[in-house]
Amino acid sequence: AYYGYNHVSKANEEFAIEVLMVTDDLFRSSDIAVRKKYVKLVESVRENGGKTLTYSSLHVSGQQLGQLSGIAAILRYPLPDLDQLELDALEHQKGFGDDDDDESESESDDSVDPDWRIQEDMQDMGF
Repeated sequence: AYYGYNHVSKANEEFAIEVLMVTDDLFRSSDIAVRKKYVKLVESVRENGGKTLTYSSLHVSGQQLGQLSGIAAILRYPLPDLDQLELDALEHQKGFGDDDDDESESESDDSVDPDWRIQEDMQDMGF
């Protein structure tokens, strides 16, 4: 399941939403742009073959969903963790900025003395 507008919206872009769960509070927002955003998402999920459920904020189920941002999606198939994908993308973008720095970083990561690793392995084996 995905929670929060950004994650749910990304899942919808991938046609991965089987069931969209939304609280009625989101459709009663005082901000018209917010209401339109959620209505558009619900319509898109329906067009993509997903089922939508609206929960009353007066019921315990709607209150609990409201505590999880008011929107959640059950997916048809697993998607990679979006937060991890965003971090990977940032690292990838950083890599294009300074190629020399990346090489020195990778060298420093590998700078653990290989002889030390061999000696530690030999000790573990009883040599």
